[in-house]
Amino acid sequence: ISDAENMLKVAEEREKMLMEDMSIKECRSQKTNRMILSMKTSLSELTKLHEQLVQELTVTISDAENMLKVAEEREKMLMEDMSIKECRSQKTNRMILSMKTSLSELTKLHEDDVQQLNK
Repeated sequence: ISDAENMLKVAEEREKMLMEDMSIKECRSQKTNRMILSMKTSLSELTKLHEQLVQELTVTISDAENMLKVAEEREKMLMEDMSIKECRSQKTNRMILSMKTSLSELTKLHEDDVQQLNK
C-alpha cells in the first residue's frame, strides 16, 4: 500500500508538472499566434503601402514622360520658329543690301546728272 501511495504521489506530481508544462506551452502558443497575427497584419499594411508607392511612382513617371514629350514638342516648334525668323532675317538683310546698292547707284546717277546740268 505504501508503494502504491508513493506511486500515486509520483503520478500526481508528474501530472501536476505536465499540466504546468502544458499551461506554459499553451501560453507560448498563444503568444506565438498573436505574434504571427501581428506580423501578418504588418505585412498586409506594408504590401498596401508598397502598392500605393508603386502607383504613385507610375503616375509620377508617366507625368514626367508626358512633360518631356511636351518640352520636346515646344523645342521643335521653337527651332522651326527660329529657322523661319533666321530665314526672314537673311532675306531682310539681302533686301537692305540691295536697297543700299540701289540708293548708292541712284546717288551717283543724281550727282552725274547734277554735274551734267551744271556744265
